[in-house]
Amino acid sequence: MNPFLPIILALSTTILPSAGTVLLSDDFSDGNRTAPAWYYAQGQAGSTLTTNGTRQNLLLDAASRNNAQVWTTFAGTTLNIGHTLSVSFNFDATGGIASADDGPFRIGFFNVGSPVNADINNGIGNPSWNGATGYGAFADIHADAAVDTSPESTLRQRTGASDTLWAGAASPVSFTTTLTPSDSSHSVGSTANLAADDLRYLVTFSLTRTGSDTMDLFYQMRDTSNNIISTMNATDGSGIVSSFNTFSVFTGTSVGQDFAIDNVVISVVPEPSSILVFALAPFLTAYRRRR
Repeated sequence: MNPFLPIILALSTTILPSAGTVLLSDDFSDGNRTAPAWYYAQGQAGSTLTTNGTRQNLLLDAASRNNAQVWTTFAGTTLNIGHTLSVSFNFDATGGIASADDGPFRIGFFNVGSPVNADINNGIGNPSWNGATGYGAFADIHADAAVDTSPESTLRQRTGASDTLWAGAASPVSFTTTLTPSDSSHSVGSTANLAADDLRYLVTFSLTRTGSDTMDLFYQMRDTSNNIISTMNATDGSGIVSSFNTFSVFTGTSVGQDFAIDNVVISVVPEPSSILVFALAPFLTAYRRRR
């Protein structure tokens, strides 16, 4: 009997945990936005941290401006088949959302040829955004119980040229490919004052490369009781983007208030089956040689 056979059999029947790599982690407890670095468009818009209760958050000052956009860069990552790039973070409001409030909320991963590593003090444009490709989740923030069926609630691929990363709130021309969510629900269903009630949301967004030219997208927002607030998933099956180095969050002003993000974690994880293949490879090679 080959001495490697028991090892091969044992590994093949064991579910190995996913070995992920954390690309960025920030809870802003250090009181700054420099390590890791976060950047703003609109100059002073949200250029400071804010304290919400006992927490330090990164503020997106959208109430007094047309929009608020923040981003960070991380080590360039190319997704191989079976790998997932994901982000999770807490999202909360610095004031109450009224029942009629409704506005754009967008998050996305991008590949920017020359990453923008500085604030944009005038407007939101930068030439480096022109060649940026990637994916974004477009969702509405609103406090009524109505289901949102507007085009804002979509998953999209950014392929068009624009010197603004997200372009206009109503017309994101750089996102030329809209991916129809295969399963979606978009409603908040609460008129609670988020600041007074100390409520916050957990947002997740992930990209999983499932084939040579297929990418699965997933977006979800949950409340503190783990109830699903909104969710979307879709598949890009043509001309996928597979390399990324920038993460961004965008909010609009129609909600009439500011927002903040906290506990941001960006990671890349190979699926367990791919780990198993790499784990078995040396034993399989040795097994074949002994045969």
